[in-house]
Amino acid sequence: MQVPSNPLRRRRAVRALVCFLGLLASALVQAQPAFDKVFSPNQMGPGSTSLLTFTITNFGTGSPAVNAAFTSTLPSGLTLASPANPFTNCVDGLVTAVDGADTITFTNGRLAINEVCTVSVQVTAAAQGNYMSVSGDLTSSLGTSGNASDDLDVLIDRPGFSKSFSPSSVPFGGRSTLIFEVDNSIGTSDVFSLNFSDELPIGMTVADPANVTTTCPGGDTTALPGSSEILNFSPFLGTPLITAGGSCSLSVDVVSAINLDGLAPLVNVSESLTATTPFFVESGFATAQLQPTVTGDVILIQEFLSDPAIPGDPAAVRFTVQNLDRSNSLVDGTFVADLDATLVGLTATGLPVSDVCGVGSSLSGATQVTLSGANLPPEGSCTFDVMIQTPAGAATGDYPSQTTPLSGLIGGLPVTSVAPRDTLFISDAPVLSKTFLTNPAAGGSVVPLEFTITNPSLI
Repeated sequence: MQVPSNPLRRRRAVRALVCFLGLLASALVQAQPAFDKVFSPNQMGPGSTSLLTFTITNFGTGSPAVNAAFTSTLPSGLTLASPANPFTNCVDGLVTAVDGADTITFTNGRLAINEVCTVSVQVTAAAQGNYMSVSGDLTSSLGTSGNASDDLDVLIDRPGFSKSFSPSSVPFGGRSTLIFEVDNSIGTSDVFSLNFSDELPIGMTVADPANVTTTCPGGDTTALPGSSEILNFSPFLGTPLITAGGSCSLSVDVVSAINLDGLAPLVNVSESLTATTPFFVESGFATAQLQPTVTGDVILIQEFLSDPAIPGDPAAVRFTVQNLDRSNSLVDGTFVADLDATLVGLTATGLPVSDVCGVGSSLSGATQVTLSGANLPPEGSCTFDVMIQTPAGAATGDYPSQTTPLSGLIGGLPVTSVAPRDTLFISDAPVLSKTFLTNPAAGGSVVPLEFTITNPSLI
């Protein structure tokens, strides 16, 4: 490069050269991935749940990032929810977040050029306050990216929202009650409307009957048996649904399904609860998990049909036996369904013919129904119904099943299932039925349809 003889031009040339060399040096320094975090929602009621999401962005670095890692310790009072439900879509990434603890650890993440991935956990806090959360530095093969931070506000101008399963562990096909709690006990504002939806996870459905109960007034709850969604809508009312210092709950029965993909908990996360106080507010979402259980590679499910039943009327109970073993048959399977122990006077009136659950299997008994000699091939199953008679004058109520576990042999070794769990509901509520009075009918003809309302109550 030729240096100008003019001093002013020489100084300008030197400055230009220095600037050029600085830009060149900057270009040679490898950029790091961007690192960010956000709470969603960033405002919630006490005891509700928020989703904390970390985002790693590898734009503009020009190179893949490997061994991405960080550790984030939550501030005092803010903890991982139960379940924390840790998740990442970062290739090869591993996120560790223990329910109820305060530390999130992420390791071994890998990002291609111009790739974005996330790490998420669920967090909760019971006390009012502002929770400033600052993570540790994100490190990777491209260097140190610095930390990430965001704020979560827990406010008492809105109710808290939580839920639980009772019981929290059931056999496959078993019934549990999902309980939603709206807690305004430390709230400073009256609540005039409550709205939320809850999409049940795969492997869980609304039970039949759903047994929807609520202490939250003025609302409309939709929970159709066999469906996977629960909706609660409460329009704005002139008087408070929940006063400051009050609370309410809503419950729906659900059942777990047969799932051959493993015994992972069924994690249920609702949408965020919204309320009017009288201002529109978001309270955060609710989360809980149901643990299906199975032992010995065999499942026994019991389900009362035509539920609820009317005292003195016939009903039916369905049994399903499943052999989970992929290589060996189930032989000599047996169980006893003690109907009289479920409800005194409950009796089997019609048993299926022989070979109900494999060749040589049979049913016997009336107040105690026994399955003997069940035989199923690897991964085989059987389902059969037993007609039962409910006793006249039976009191309305809930009657849990009293059935033993199924025992048998798989591969020559003894196996035992978990005892099935279902409930017979007896009710004398009015019954609506309908009958086509002309049946069969000619095409194009007018057919009378008769509706009948029966009140079985003796009161």
